[in-house]
Amino acid sequence: MKYQLLSWLAVWLMAAVSVSFAECPATRTARLFVIAGQSNAGGKGTGSELPAEYRIVDPDILAFGKGFKELSPLRPYSRKGFGADNTAFGPEIAFAHGVRSAFPEDILCIAKQTEGGCTIIAWDKDWKRPGWKEELKLVRNENKAPQYPELIRVVRGAVQSLEARPDVATVQIAGMLWVQSERDDRHRLTAAAYEKNLRALIANLRTDLGAPALPFLFADANGRLNVSVLRAGMRRIAAEVPNTALVPNSGLSRVDGVHYDSRGQIELGRRFAEAYLRMAGKKNE
Repeated sequence: MKYQLLSWLAVWLMAAVSVSFAECPATRTARLFVIAGQSNAGGKGTGSELPAEYRIVDPDILAFGKGFKELSPLRPYSRKGFGADNTAFGPEIAFAHGVRSAFPEDILCIAKQTEGGCTIIAWDKDWKRPGWKEELKLVRNENKAPQYPELIRVVRGAVQSLEARPDVATVQIAGMLWVQSERDDRHRLTAAAYEKNLRALIANLRTDLGAPALPFLFADANGRLNVSVLRAGMRRIAAEVPNTALVPNSGLSRVDGVHYDSRGQIELGRRFAEAYLRMAGKKNE
């Protein structure tokens, strides 16, 4: 009888503990930042060249998308031919570390979707329209797949993965970082249309992600031709479209005339972080 009572007591205690855990709600906020664009968004930074402070793997800074098949701690992603460890990175690492102190209790996640050498036209939501392929041909991108559906897939996959965590109560799509312009500089028509296309991308993402005030930050135009046309359009957007910001790229070190090297990617990430914190009211001018 004594052992039976003890057995009942043990079962009751286990049930009570189970109920206690079940009734304890998830409380943490996950802030999702999306990085998209072409090769400089993917990044030619070399993992083995990261400064020590960026090598720290924080279990609450996560990555999803390019280089990561599932939700994982943020670190340089595997890429052959990059340094001693064959890893690469873009602006995401310096950006995540830069905004971390502003949200110390939250989970941060970077979702990346990039395609090298790709025009903004490939991110057109209405890619089934007549003439889409012809526009791609202007910059020799006719073989590129539609990028907008892939971007939405990556973002939604990241949201679902974060929501599946038992400690997450809320997932907030906190910001969009856009690093793309180089391909569109190659033809006067695509350069002239860039402003219209970027305005459409901002509006479409805000609608489809259910985030009408989504902070949208974009790196300044980069390329060799028609750059002044691209920059003029970007500045109009930053001045006229709410919750947008132009992030300067002047003085960033490069491996060639277009691609940022490790130091350049780190500095670009820092500039994105500073611009975001100003927009979020977390940093004084």
